[in-house]
Amino acid sequence: PPSTDPPDPAAVENIKHYLSLGPSYDLTETLKSKKEYGNPYMLHRVVTHFGIYQAGSCFPKERFDPMGYPEEDYITALRSSYTAAMRPPAPPPP
Repeated sequence: PPSTDPPDPAAVENIKHYLSLGPSYDLTETLKSKKEYGNPYMLHRVVTHFGIYQAGSCFPKERFDPMGYPEEDYITALRSSYTAAMRPPAPPPP
């Protein structure tokens, strides 16, 4: 359902400005033409600056929650399990 909250005035002004540039203005091409676009660190800067969560999902959280994995599915726990499984067995007591 659409939000009933009023829109952020700053966001509305940004959108109005973008629309006032006309149909010939291409934001993607403008970004690509900047020298910073070729910098691989730029993605990290954009994600940090705008607070973008990269592992998000459009599914409802009941259906898929990217933050809902159990602890044993994370790499640190998997690495510990793998290390323990690869250890040679202890010799039997004499």
